[in-house]
Amino acid sequence: MGGASISSTSQKQRPIVIDSSSSKHGMDKYKFPSDPVAHKASTITGSNYRFTVIKPSVLRYEWSPDGTFEDRASTFAINRKFDKPDYSVKETEDLLEIVTPSLHLSYDKKRFSPNGFLVTFINKATLWGSEWRYGGEHDGGNLGGTARTLDGVNGRCDVGDGILSRSGFANLDDSESMLFDGEGFVAPRKSGDRIDGYLFSYGQDYKGAMRDYHDISGKQPLVPRWALGNWWSRYHAYNDKEYLDLMDKFEDQKIPLSTAVIDMDWHLVHEEQVTHTGWTGYTWNKSLFPDHVAFCKDLHERHLKITLNDHPHAGVHHFEDLYEKVAKAMGYDTSDNAPILFTPTDPNFMHAFLNVLHRSLEEDGCDFWWIDWQQGPYSRIPGLDPLWLLNHFQYLDDSIQRNGSGAIIFSRYGGPGSHRYPVGFSGDSISTWESLAFQPEFTTTASNVGYGWWSHDIGGHVAGSRDDELATRWTQYGVFSPIMRLHSSNSEWMGKEPWGYRDEYAAILRHFMRLRHRLVPYIYTMNVNAAASDEPLVQPLYWSHPGRGIAYDLRNQYTFGLSLVVRPVTGRRDTRTNLASEKTALPIGAFATTLTTLSLSLMEWRGVTITNVYVGNFFFIAALGLLISAQWELSVGNGFSYTVYSAFALFYAGYAAILTPSFGIVDAYGDDAAQFNNALGFFMILWSVFVLTFFIASLPSNLVFIAIFALVDVGFILVSASYFAAADGSHSASIALKKASGVFCFLAGLVGWYLTLHLLIKDDLYELPLGDTSGYFPKTRKRN
Repeated sequence: MGGASISSTSQKQRPIVIDSSSSKHGMDKYKFPSDPVAHKASTITGSNYRFTVIKPSVLRYEWSPDGTFEDRASTFAINRKFDKPDYSVKETEDLLEIVTPSLHLSYDKKRFSPNGFLVTFINKATLWGSEWRYGGEHDGGNLGGTARTLDGVNGRCDVGDGILSRSGFANLDDSESMLFDGEGFVAPRKSGDRIDGYLFSYGQDYKGAMRDYHDISGKQPLVPRWALGNWWSRYHAYNDKEYLDLMDKFEDQKIPLSTAVIDMDWHLVHEEQVTHTGWTGYTWNKSLFPDHVAFCKDLHERHLKITLNDHPHAGVHHFEDLYEKVAKAMGYDTSDNAPILFTPTDPNFMHAFLNVLHRSLEEDGCDFWWIDWQQGPYSRIPGLDPLWLLNHFQYLDDSIQRNGSGAIIFSRYGGPGSHRYPVGFSGDSISTWESLAFQPEFTTTASNVGYGWWSHDIGGHVAGSRDDELATRWTQYGVFSPIMRLHSSNSEWMGKEPWGYRDEYAAILRHFMRLRHRLVPYIYTMNVNAAASDEPLVQPLYWSHPGRGIAYDLRNQYTFGLSLVVRPVTGRRDTRTNLASEKTALPIGAFATTLTTLSLSLMEWRGVTITNVYVGNFFFIAALGLLISAQWELSVGNGFSYTVYSAFALFYAGYAAILTPSFGIVDAYGDDAAQFNNALGFFMILWSVFVLTFFIASLPSNLVFIAIFALVDVGFILVSASYFAAADGSHSASIALKKASGVFCFLAGLVGWYLTLHLLIKDDLYELPLGDTSGYFPKTRKRN
């Protein structure tokens, strides 16, 4: 929930004298595997500087005014000890040079400055002339990372820098991050003018860069399988019966759910005994949940996991059921009912917070926590961010309770290294098309800092207005996002129950929520792959195609696991055609590429008459590419596009089968060439009839579609005539007809390329005219 206000702290925290030792307060159990001290052979140290060649493509640089350097793990870097990489050092009294396979450092041995600290990159894939100067300005084409939250964001926001850049290098400043003390708790950095940074150099080996990132910062853990299904969430003061009835209605409608999110009204909020603003609470509201243990049991019997919302900033006040228990665990004097303030920098408090306060509620039925921290990065100790403390310790605590596997929290992003604590809560989404349009890109670039499990308020949460189409498109995107969590405000107009929408949209919502659960085996497989190979479920296209400019332009198109490419529809339907479109290069590009190459052979350009070399194109680019695209069109209700893409996919697959010797189709005719040519003629003439139906159906659309189908149809008719002429022994007529068919198919291919260009540039550069024809027809056909 968003919009939290800061609670009153007029009552003073009673002073407590504590031993800061982690082990004394039981925090030593939160030690975690790390290896932060690099091999001495990998370091080059001077009086005030230290460089560590962590990997051939990763260089750590440190400056310290007193000559002491940091070997403790940081929130970003928990591992620095790797095999010594190959590098060479050249040193004089006032110059240090370090050369690795990917970079060349020159340093004047003074306090780091743009003049005295220069790195040039020697990776062949790196842009010519690329260099980095400490403290200098760099326009290196960084491909972005992610943001702490989308709270208050309508549309785009700054996502900061990630590890990947089109220049082939990136810098990560780790100077201000929190440290781990090695005994289960945290520590601030030493004060003073200290610098701690990491320089990554990788050229276009983006996946290699991210493997190095995860080696240093830790692996992305597995997410529990159940978390990959549909989550139900709403900011609404449900009572137990109302919530259970709602879950039963989803089941009655055969809409599967896996997770029940209980927003903040599970605890006391507005009741008279609440002595603060009500956002924080740890006592179940008995008027809404008379028997909360039975309520949680009922949800579990419905195979639902439970997460409770926690705004922890107000601490534990005397009216809470667990106040005395927490105070006793801390040795806290409760004689005047003073509140136990939220002090995450105190190991005594954190131990009681996790092992008494949260544990008691977990024993009653809470499966994991929605940590809704919105009070910024400040604490009593500079450099210790409460969000980091909450995420780190809550995740480790959950992992301990689950014996090391299947841990999960639900919280905002804290910075590089946060991928170790899934799942991410992106904050209160504003219910607008602008917000939807940015979310796929926002989710995709997060992979550039290893953050692979964002959960968004699918459908939007605050502001905006009711829009059935927006909610439906958002849900379609949510199905192909890392975590599918419907969410809405308390407004009766903004609920996300599928049956609350108009029939057209309700049917689509039901279909997609069922689809999400059918995809769970695939998504979980990709979850395992992500943990094993450092490749998140959602990846930008340029991870796999770094050399293709278009991969950087398609910011809302991404790979979803190893087998799917997704381009969500994030805009309204056209009011005339009732269609929405997104620029995706695959289907039209595959059609144009294959048809153009086929037409060149038909016209016998450069003497090419045998088309067998195009079998690969026919089977994979055309048949497979168009068939995959067709499934998406079907899933979003575009029946016409589904039929066209599927038909041409099957045509090319069938034509490729004829040309493939192992199928034995040609051999079956032996020496009877006339019968073979007649059969091919029938094959093509029937396809021309099919294409004619597409031509007629395209009349209320635009001139481009009409031209494509008309040209292809004429081409198919001519090529069938060519086969019939060959069967009749009219060789010259057959050649002439075949070449003529090639001309028409070539022209159709060119129009296809025009349409491809239109789809690629219409949002960012210029919208090429298509020649809308829908106005000439009294009824425009609805493709849904």
